[in-house]
Amino acid sequence: MLEVYMVGILVAIIKMADIASVEPGVGMFCFIGLMFSSIGLSLVLDKHQIWEQLEAQAHG
Repeated sequence: MLEVYMVGILVAIIKMADIASVEPGVGMFCFIGLMFSSIGLSLVLDKHQIWEQLEAQAHG
């Protein structure tokens, strides 16, 4: 879902560039950090393995 939000931000920046000056602030840098964190987590973590371990703990 972060990718969809990023596309929305890019479209808004492109549309607003003619009307107002757009400057990246702290929020944009935090969002970029969140994107990199999400990409890193998706590369490292295996969702299926986590759910299997949680299920084993619930039944074990």
